[in-house]
Amino acid sequence: MGFIEREAKRVTGRLQAGPLPAAEYQQLYAVQQALLWALEPDSFKRPYDMIIPPDSPQDLEDYPEGNGRSASSDILDCHVS
Repeated sequence: MGFIEREAKRVTGRLQAGPLPAAEYQQLYAVQQALLWALEPDSFKRPYDMIIPPDSPQDLEDYPEGNGRSASSDILDCHVS
């Protein structure tokens, strides 16, 4: 397991450990997305696209509606189709 996978696992563990203050949760969530994207850039949204809305309707086609955190875990479910 590489260092990115280890850090993603560590962040996921903290997200799943229990209630967090909203600001901390948002920060960890953003970190998790960036790490997952670094591991699988063709499978996850770019971190920048998670915070900045797409510039055009064509940009939206790359990311199907409903992408977001999985209801069953704190691992992002922002896979690109």
